[in-house]
Amino acid sequence: MTTIIDEIREHVAKYFKGSTFSYGRPFDTSLTAAQKTVTTWFIHLDPIEINGQANDSTQSIRLSMGFLKQDKPSSSFDKAENLDVDASIEEIQATASLEAVRWLNDFLDNYNYSDGAYNLRPLTRVKNVMSGTLLTVTLSGKIKC
Repeated sequence: MTTIIDEIREHVAKYFKGSTFSYGRPFDTSLTAAQKTVTTWFIHLDPIEINGQANDSTQSIRLSMGFLKQDKPSSSFDKAENLDVDASIEEIQATASLEAVRWLNDFLDNYNYSDGAYNLRPLTRVKNVMSGTLLTVTLSGKIKC
């Protein structure tokens, strides 16, 4: 049986070629992120929450996904002297937010889930090495048998 986790993993691999995908508890992900050199995207999916109702064929699925890029030691919040050297934390967060929404729209175009309202929250220096955004969204889908 294919689960939504499998579908997200599959879609992340296609959409963000060469990315690192992690599923599990945020604590475990922080440890993993600190041990790996990530050259593109580090995508983390927290354990998902599924809500349904007996005798109904639909369910709501709440996802929290981090879209992260590795910072450089000199990255910081925007300063004139920083813009020429490395991407600032704000630039990384803005790019991550844009890519998270693009990924969500593409996922909804390719899988059988209805869209829902989403929330983006900036992530700064996760384990002192990555910044990006946290996408939280509730999707609706049919129960898979």
